[in-house]
Amino acid sequence: MKNSIRLIGFFLAGLVLLPGCLKVPAYKCRSLESINDHCTYRGIEKNVIVRAKRLRRFEKNYLFDERISDNGLQVVYISIHNLNNKSYVFSGDDINVRQMCYQDVIKLRQKTSSFVRLAGGACASVYCMTCVKIVFGVGAVAAPLVYVIIPLGALAVTFLTRGIKSIVMNNRIAKDIKEKIIDEPVVIPSGGQYEGLVFIKTSDYTPQFTLALQEKDAVNNTITFNVDLL
Repeated sequence: MKNSIRLIGFFLAGLVLLPGCLKVPAYKCRSLESINDHCTYRGIEKNVIVRAKRLRRFEKNYLFDERISDNGLQVVYISIHNLNNKSYVFSGDDINVRQMCYQDVIKLRQKTSSFVRLAGGACASVYCMTCVKIVFGVGAVAAPLVYVIIPLGALAVTFLTRGIKSIVMNNRIAKDIKEKIIDEPVVIPSGGQYEGLVFIKTSDYTPQFTLALQEKDAVNNTITFNVDLL
């Protein structure tokens, strides 16, 4: 009986310490420069060059390590090179296509299995602790429960570790998307260049849309591009 209780103690200690020793797979953030060739659209207005294209599946896979190639999501790459002697302001609101905000993109792609795994691990852990209390309370009569606790403990570790890994990875991808998505207004100075991504639900996607730039010091002066990605 004492050996059984000691074994349970060692196993539960491992259950607590193991998540801290997790090795989460590496996630490599790749620059948009790596996918900026072969643009479908290229337009020039007042020495401002705009290029755009809809990312193909392999490009989405490459950028986000095969974790955002959802068929219900289209991603458009946009590049702006300002060769004018004036500065221009640009934001996601200047593109007349129904875009997804950063929060909705994250919700769409995140795997709910992360939380399911954590919940499963938590339930298994609670059940293990209940069994331990029974073993301590009943004594030798409940000793066979050791053979139930060990497998359940292993299951708990599996669920917990997978859930933690998935959540950590999701956070890394979320940070990468936030840095690449076209959202807040940016100032593109003379000679400057800007590039970013627009996320659109497939049901809302259209290959034709307009893109506008506002002159920084004269908001009524705008440049409009009629983008066609066909």
